[in-house]
Amino acid sequence: MYLKDGYSRLQNEKKGALVSSLIQCLDNKPTHQQHLLMQMIVSALPNIEMPRDVDKKKALFPVSGKPEVSKLMLDFMFDYLLLPYTFSLVPVTSTGGVVEPVRPATATAGEATNTLKLNVPPGLSVNSLKKVIGDRIPDGQDIELRKVGIVKFLSADILPEKDVICHLIVATADTRYKVVTGAEILIKRFQSEVDWNDSEVIDQLYTLFLGNEVTTKVENMPADDKRPAVATRIKLKLFPYLLKSREATNHTHQLLKVISECVSGETSHDKLKLMGLQFVHHVFTYSSEASLNTVGPVLMPMMIEGTETITKSKQKGLAYTAVAKLSKRLPELVTNDISIIQSFFDSLCKEDPEMRMHIQESLSMMADSFKNMAKANLMAMEAIIMTNAEKV
Repeated sequence: MYLKDGYSRLQNEKKGALVSSLIQCLDNKPTHQQHLLMQMIVSALPNIEMPRDVDKKKALFPVSGKPEVSKLMLDFMFDYLLLPYTFSLVPVTSTGGVVEPVRPATATAGEATNTLKLNVPPGLSVNSLKKVIGDRIPDGQDIELRKVGIVKFLSADILPEKDVICHLIVATADTRYKVVTGAEILIKRFQSEVDWNDSEVIDQLYTLFLGNEVTTKVENMPADDKRPAVATRIKLKLFPYLLKSREATNHTHQLLKVISECVSGETSHDKLKLMGLQFVHHVFTYSSEASLNTVGPVLMPMMIEGTETITKSKQKGLAYTAVAKLSKRLPELVTNDISIIQSFFDSLCKEDPEMRMHIQESLSMMADSFKNMAKANLMAMEAIIMTNAEKV
């Protein structure tokens, strides 16, 4: 604590010069001391002039050959990038009970955190929030400068691209221009070097999207370690990378959660719903046979419901064609349930011209699925076609 107080009084140039020494002190220290050291390191990052020479970068940030130190730094920086720029308070009554105000009060920069009950931001746990902000509420301007410093550190080429890519995705969803700009430049450089079919990378994306309670196989996780899902801004940034990955289509438990939340979740909205439906198409195209046999029967009713309840034309069209795309790989889902085809023909008579084109395309895509259907269902199919031939 005395070291931190003394360090905070140093001139900015001297703070930056001591970063390599602070990093060397991280190894084998108690957790609380490591957190204090990381708070000091991150506060100094904006004051560091990044050398061009790789060897000088490695000397400035001595993490090579120290996987535990690298992980400690990356975990801390990841949580810092998730910080908002203001912190709302959980109001309590005089008897200690929590109340739900219309607009929560905002904590003032510099206030002692041990006297406040903060709302934990999306993506962070109670413990991770305590870890990164320390004993005082940070100023929004300082948070921005430190995030820019973190992105600068990630650009130093001293850590593998796959270890920093999720940090950069989070940074591209930030609300401050300087953070976003630096991260977007880096991510364009790094994304071609990352294997988007690496299961470890995909697990990180899903954990961000859903929270660690859903994705981490830990029994009886302490409440203060549970992380909720990240904010919608970050979720929308995650989707393009899930859509790059075939591996993502085989994480059945996680993908079902993501699709369900986006397509039919109560808190979803148009952009998430659209991305969720695009992800459904991706899953139906690239998932393994074993995975599709697991998720197909679950997603088919969801897509059929979407054709009936979704109001936006583009989204509804995706739901119709998703049904057809799945029927090509799992034809039994439609050949054993003729009511699906009946509902499509009924919709042809009700929908507007644009939607009728989507339905006709879907029916055309499904044609091959009915080649080997049972005779009883085949007769029912013929009756449906004959009944609707003149209507259409």
